[in-house]
Amino acid sequence: MKTNVKRSTIKELSIWFGVIACLTISWAYFANGQRVKMVPKTGTTFDTFVEDMPPPKRLAQVEDGSGKKIVWVGETALLSLPSGPSCYVFDDTGKLIRYNISTGDGEPTTKDLVIAYRADQITIEEAKTLLNLEK
Repeated sequence: MKTNVKRSTIKELSIWFGVIACLTISWAYFANGQRVKMVPKTGTTFDTFVEDMPPPKRLAQVEDGSGKKIVWVGETALLSLPSGPSCYVFDDTGKLIRYNISTGDGEPTTKDLVIAYRADQITIEEAKTLLNLEK
């Protein structure tokens, strides 16, 4: 009788281990896929970025010691554990100058993110006008 209980317990533990392993691998696969979609193409400009990415959660014009910039606060990757939303910073010509797909923990765009939330929100059309991209 004890042998059957041990086999049954080992079998159940093996099944649970397999389920947890499959869930972990699936989570890692989908989380990575989400994060890859958030990485802009090399040489991205505001015009192409608008076409390639989902709408921003917040968009603002900010000014720091080096001039005016447009800050695009994006999505937080689903199924991943980032410390904050994605953040993309464009210079006054519309060129992407820096970004992080997960802000926080002192990342280079964290200060831009904070300034963007303190600034007035603008629309994509207003940003294009500010960047002289409106056709």
